[in-house]
Amino acid sequence: MSHPHVAVIGMGPIGIDMAINLLHNNYNVTIIEKGDDFGDNMSKWKDVVLFSPNALNMSIAGIKVLQSLNINLPDADAYPTCGEFMEGYLKHLSSYLVNSSNCEVLFSTEVVSVSRTNLSKGSSIGRHPKRVSAKFNVLVSTSNTSSMSSSAISVLGFSDGDERSLIFDSGCYGNPNFMGPGGMPAMGERQLRKSKDICYYIPSFYDTAALSRLKDRPWRYCVIGCGTSAITSIKRLLDRNAQIDNEIDIVWVTRCPEDTLPFTRIENDPLPQRDELFQLGNELCRDNRVAYYCNVNVSQVAIRSQNETETETNTGGDMCDSNDDFRVKLVLENRDSGELTTIGVDAVIANVGYRPDYSFIQELQVHTCYATEGPMKLAAALLSQGGSSGDCLAQVLPGEETLSNPEPRFFIVGLKSYGRGSAFLLRIGYEQVQHVLNLMNTEQWR
Repeated sequence: MSHPHVAVIGMGPIGIDMAINLLHNNYNVTIIEKGDDFGDNMSKWKDVVLFSPNALNMSIAGIKVLQSLNINLPDADAYPTCGEFMEGYLKHLSSYLVNSSNCEVLFSTEVVSVSRTNLSKGSSIGRHPKRVSAKFNVLVSTSNTSSMSSSAISVLGFSDGDERSLIFDSGCYGNPNFMGPGGMPAMGERQLRKSKDICYYIPSFYDTAALSRLKDRPWRYCVIGCGTSAITSIKRLLDRNAQIDNEIDIVWVTRCPEDTLPFTRIENDPLPQRDELFQLGNELCRDNRVAYYCNVNVSQVAIRSQNETETETNTGGDMCDSNDDFRVKLVLENRDSGELTTIGVDAVIANVGYRPDYSFIQELQVHTCYATEGPMKLAAALLSQGGSSGDCLAQVLPGEETLSNPEPRFFIVGLKSYGRGSAFLLRIGYEQVQHVLNLMNTEQWR
């Protein structure tokens, strides 16, 4: 008798742990990963230190794999960079999966659409026998060819009698929010996003690209946002300044009210890196190390032409000299008075959060929350606990039934399961893996 077959979309930490646990429970696995290697999204911020120590970053199954391979475990008390976590832990687990005879890993493969065989979204609603028994069809596009091919799981070498499930863990990092009023795009933002003139990630300064652009005046960065990513970006800019004799000016733009500190520190915070960042953010809004604009929306962003002579409104002190010819102009609108302020910068870092992309599962019956965009059952449980943002260590993972969807044998796990929420923790993801396995192994799922 052949083993049941499961497809896992995404090869981040939770996708990897899901695949390992499936193999250990006698499933055959196909992993579909958009990037050229595991952890493609994580590779964009390798030098950022994680908030959580290794003890919270590793799973029981992952530790057992490393022990079976005679690989030394990372120091449980250490706070690794993302790159160290990938190199010392995930890399070995990825190799383990690639070399497994019951696991097929498809790198450089993007999922375009998913459906059930011969069933559209409105066909055979819920746990209709036809929907339960239908295979998942996955349309993929590979980056090394210009053609697109439709692949049912069965054509990958498994018989029609196999049970099939689909695990969705492709994260949210590649789908950033917009920075305009109310989450809308600022005027001009969509065009600049297409041309990649706005960075939505935490920048890295281990290369010399920024230095090569410095001319006869400081290079001015504008960081937009009031979360941990934004303050991490600012800290990196400050650290870089210490290395290059303060040749970077920093502008910080937030929607925070004028009479409110940007961050709420947690008493005796068990995550010292987080507390350090929060303390820094609260200090920066009061001193002159950055030009701080609060209680404003970014209403417009544009690349200034070389011939443009528009005069800027100067409210940021010497940092916003209207005579300087900056590459990008931003129009800020006060959220109370509506007063407009135009500032010039050389580069924009918009750390304004991320949202899940569900475009390729539109033909599946998935119920998402109208507020958070997470799977409805899980979102409702998280909101009842106080929301999917806040102190991630204070969370209690709801019951396993909250991970089920109207679509039979389809599960959303990992960061994407929190929708727009930011409080996801790897430990939570590993617990989700166990919940999904329990659901798949119970009678009602077979």
